[in-house]
Amino acid sequence: MKKISSYHVLWAIYIALLAVLLPHTAWLFMQFEAGGGMGVAAAWGGAFAFEAAIAVLTHRLSKRIEQTPKRLHGWLRWWWQYGNVYAVGLSAAVVVSALANLAHAVEFGGVLEIFADWGIPAKVYQLAFGGVLPMVSLVFAKVLSREVEEDEAPNEEVERANREVKEVRRELREAHQRLEESERLRREGEQQLEGVLRLAKGLFADEKRVRVLTAREAWPELPQSVIAAVAGASTSYVSEVLHDESRV
Repeated sequence: MKKISSYHVLWAIYIALLAVLLPHTAWLFMQFEAGGGMGVAAAWGGAFAFEAAIAVLTHRLSKRIEQTPKRLHGWLRWWWQYGNVYAVGLSAAVVVSALANLAHAVEFGGVLEIFADWGIPAKVYQLAFGGVLPMVSLVFAKVLSREVEEDEAPNEEVERANREVKEVRRELREAHQRLEESERLRREGEQQLEGVLRLAKGLFADEKRVRVLTAREAWPELPQSVIAAVAGASTSYVSEVLHDESRV
């Protein structure tokens, strides 16, 4: 089972934030619908589409930031991270969500005593708690990418150990293959030696018949005259032995 890291916790928090913003976005969309079941369904469908788009684009942007080449610095680095279609799409979806939440805060937000006593205008905390809230998506894209780098960045010592293990395994496989080849050659050598010894034993046997049959088995293509010379027998004897052997 894969362990839950801070990266997964951050994503859970982010999804929970989008879920909180969803009803406010749906409320704004309903202001432009005729009402009824279809209007409510369309409003919630549109709101879900925008909030889901924010989640998906945040994920894609975080991956884009994570893949930033190390050679880039300053404006080039910033442009690589945010000068792309993911950042543009995320910004557009965030603007819609921000306007929806700001409108909801202005519509239903009352004057809070604590801010009134401190002389803080209502527009300030309406903007803070309504319009600015969805803007954290851009920040989350950066935070999530950094979290990936910290949690999943390659460990040089682990990688070096893995390389060493792979090298040892490779050497063991090669040694095993060499050992198998040596064993095969040894068996072949033993078989050849046994054949030579068996041939020598037959060719130097006391009985001429054994010598004739051994020579015939070893060199079946030889004429009987040559077999006779090898076996130290007459050609007629060789012919007689081979004739008798063929009748068996």
